[in-house]
Amino acid sequence: MDADDLAVAPDGSPVLLYLVLPGDDEAALVHAAIGPGDDILELGCGPGRVTRPLVALGHRVTGVDNSAEMLGHLDGVPGVETVLAELAGLDLGSRRWSCVLMASHLVNDDEGEAFLAAAARHVAPGGCVLVQRHEPGWVDGADVE
Repeated sequence: MDADDLAVAPDGSPVLLYLVLPGDDEAALVHAAIGPGDDILELGCGPGRVTRPLVALGHRVTGVDNSAEMLGHLDGVPGVETVLAELAGLDLGSRRWSCVLMASHLVNDDEGEAFLAAAARHVAPGGCVLVQRHEPGWVDGADVE
């Protein structure tokens, strides 16, 4: 184990954990909900847990994260463009995507409304914003696994 294995994102997320968690199921759900080959703007992409399977399914992904340590794991991955930025104020000019993906329950974050506004600014006309969320209070009834 080296220092890179202990890196954490600004929100405290452990980079190594998100690097080893599978993302194939989430990618399959996204792929089924959008058009084949649609370009995706993935907000909070981390080290590519969902990004890599989406690319394998034929999508080009622009991954945005506020952690250089997370994004570093996507350097040089064909079909992936990375953007180091804070999500709440994200402004990528006139660029628009057919799908904006906001996974990792970002909508449940204190800045959820600002994240949704950023997603809305970047979705193409006729495109979609896909959001993963928890029901309010879900953690109170969650079982330990």
